Amino acid sequence: MPSRIRCIGVLALSQAVAIGIVVAAAPPLSAQAVYRLHDNGELWVAKAATCGGNPCVVWHLLDNHQDTREITAGGLSVDGEQGTQFDPLKAPPDAPALYQRRANGTIWLYTGKPCSGGSCPGWQQLDNNLAVSIVAAGKQLYQRRGNGEIWSYTDKPCSGGSCPGWQRLDDNSDTMEITAAGRPPEAPRLYQRRKNGDILRYRGTPCSGTSCWQLLDTSPTTQEITATVALRSDGTQGHALYERRGDGTIWRYTERRCNGALCPAWEQIDNNPSTISIVTNTETLYQLRKGGTIWVYNPSSGPCKDDLCPGWLALDKNTRTLRE
Repeated sequence: MPSRIRCIGVLALSQAVAIGIVVAAAPPLSAQAVYRLHDNGELWVAKAATCGGNPCVVWHLLDNHQDTREITAGGLSVDGEQGTQFDPLKAPPDAPALYQRRANGTIWLYTGKPCSGGSCPGWQQLDNNLAVSIVAAGKQLYQRRGNGEIWSYTDKPCSGGSCPGWQRLDDNSDTMEITAAGRPPEAPRLYQRRKNGDILRYRGTPCSGTSCWQLLDTSPTTQEITATVALRSDGTQGHALYERRGDGTIWRYTERRCNGALCPAWEQIDNNPSTISIVTNTETLYQLRKGGTIWVYNPSSGPCKDDLCPGWLALDKNTRTLRE
């Protein structure tokens, strides 16, 4: 059974199988976690191990709920990523926070108890509203509801049927997508895409309407957005925002503001009409093309020049590769 590949931490390129513990030879894992969500709702995490004296990766089952539809994970501090490896089977602060959204819109947090004997007790409910999307960045979790509202989690889990731990950030019914990027200790950046293609960045103050959002683009053909942490030339932490348009082109935001309806702040980094999806981990942009090929972007390559877009390296080609 193929899995839905989610790029949370490092992209999981191995072909998924749905039985037992998956062991695959691999280079050492970075301090970013690798998760895999199967079509039957099984949720797995990769952990570095030794197999017969050789480095390998062992996949551990964290949940087996058939209604799980989406997973997302936060990030570690810069010092944490450069220092001691965390244990992906544990909960924060020993590992990044891991969340899941189920078919009924409920949101759950992994509490550090992997499955045992068919039982998977390691999940705590955070919300019982009709969430249609969740994204995490750093220590922050956001949700988008079916009516377009955007909410931020305030670290209060559900109790007795009540889930008070959410603060509304926006209530625009045209909101179609949210994405975020960040890594402690800095606050994350939150973005949204609306029905007309507008892309906006959250200013940091909860409100209604558009006063708390800064317009970044007005392209009606934008179909997908995603964001990463990016290091500036002086070594400080910044953010990178990407968009995929209907013709398959991929664009990067250059931090120049819109002037009325004119938004010249985007540079093209790919022009392949076969591109069908883009996704990021904490720092890296990937794309999926028709036929199952997966490509990784090197930001130092710069934008496209004369229809040549040299910043992409092929990582995998598997016709069974899916992405939800």
